[in-house]
Amino acid sequence: TVLYNLFNRIGLNNVLPEGEDGIGAWLFALLAFFGSIITLFGGRFFSRASTVEPCQITVKMEGRSVEMDGLIDTGNLLRDPLSGRLVICADRQLLTSLLSPNLALAIRDSQMAVSLSPQDARRLRLIPAGSATGQRVLTGFVPDEILLSYVRKGKEIQKCVQAVIAATDLTSTQALIPAELLN
Repeated sequence: TVLYNLFNRIGLNNVLPEGEDGIGAWLFALLAFFGSIITLFGGRFFSRASTVEPCQITVKMEGRSVEMDGLIDTGNLLRDPLSGRLVICADRQLLTSLLSPNLALAIRDSQMAVSLSPQDARRLRLIPAGSATGQRVLTGFVPDEILLSYVRKGKEIQKCVQAVIAATDLTSTQALIPAELLN
């Protein structure tokens, strides 16, 4: 569009045969060529600028810790409705060693009545989630500490973040980390 308007201003679009009301084939080919060059170099520039290596995530709670491999998920916009914290989706089975038995049971089956200690009850979170497959509620918890380790532009970064961990069944990775946590 920019090139078409530029060509129009300098008068190249007015070189049309009598009775034609569209751009000529040569102008269309020229616009397509310049557009593909701009797209090629722009795509390479932006992909380099946003390249992030996979993350390593360490979740700590009550003296226990779990390490997981994570992927950055730019589509993960989930937030805890109580605190507004971002939500990291993590594999349910890896989290069981981190949780107290009653909290693990409450997270595994949110429909089951479980007697939680006041400390565990403060950690428990219900997170509304919408996706292409529909609406549902994820069950999660607030850990004591979350440490992200990742590489950006060849530099290793370690960062302590505030987030909620949602226990989900993941198949392709162990954790999905919102991209906003890396900023």
